Amino acid sequence: MPTYEELPAQNFALKKQVKYLGNQTEKAEKKYEQAQSEIKNLTLQNMANWMIKGANLLKPIYEEMRKGLVSKHFIHADETPA
Repeated sequence: MPTYEELPAQNFALKKQVKYLGNQTEKAEKKYEQAQSEIKNLTLQNMANWMIKGANLLKPIYEEMRKGLVSKHFIHADETPA
């Protein structure tokens, strides 16, 4: 998997998302360390693996949505936050 620096420069949105997710997992890891959580083996690597597994479970839904999108002649999007 490419590092943040290796991501294509033209794909700003992806770079922003990767950086955000990385920051969130680091924050969560620090919170658990501070609270001396009873969860064993809670590391940045484990949390990243959980996100990857979740993304893999959602991949079929993504593929169906993508098929519907690319089958259209015109599409529209704006920058309204969801």
